[in-house]
Amino acid sequence: MKSNNTYLYAGLGLLTIIGVVSLSRKKAETTTDIPFNENPTTPLPIVLDENKLLKKGSTGPEVQKLQEMLNVGADGVFGSITEAALYRQKAVKQTTLKQFVALPNANPDRIPSGSRVMINNPNGSNLYIAQQNADKLWYKTNDVFLHMNFGREAGVVRSSTQLGDWYLVLYGNYKMIFVKATDVKKI
Repeated sequence: MKSNNTYLYAGLGLLTIIGVVSLSRKKAETTTDIPFNENPTTPLPIVLDENKLLKKGSTGPEVQKLQEMLNVGADGVFGSITEAALYRQKAVKQTTLKQFVALPNANPDRIPSGSRVMINNPNGSNLYIAQQNADKLWYKTNDVFLHMNFGREAGVVRSSTQLGDWYLVLYGNYKMIFVKATDVKKI
């Protein structure tokens, strides 16, 4: 009986050694080399893509930045409220962050039709030839009709562009011209 017990104890010892060795190898395999973050509340810096086209349906940190610049609730989702605020401020419905800064503000203080205007730019302003096409709409050509100095009367406003950045003006009694809205003021 003694020899049977000896074999039994030897077998149990051998199994114990094999178990300990295999467990230590499993622990070594699951060890990772990820450094311990002592301050887990510090967020990683977010790099904004200033050339990403932002329009209705867009999401992300770029949209959130745009919403902050528009002074609307910054939730990071470009919805109807953001679109309306963008249109009110810049008269566009889509933009990039870089383009937003460069775009001129929409002209909320449009001079009404029938008002006389004068050049209000100290450097003067170019008056551009207006052309009426078959659709009866007026278009600005890139041909300068006249350079007018500060303080001179440009004519009578007939209408303005959708953005409010140009006025269609009757110069004299017969000539329709376009002038920049930022270069004139109501007399």
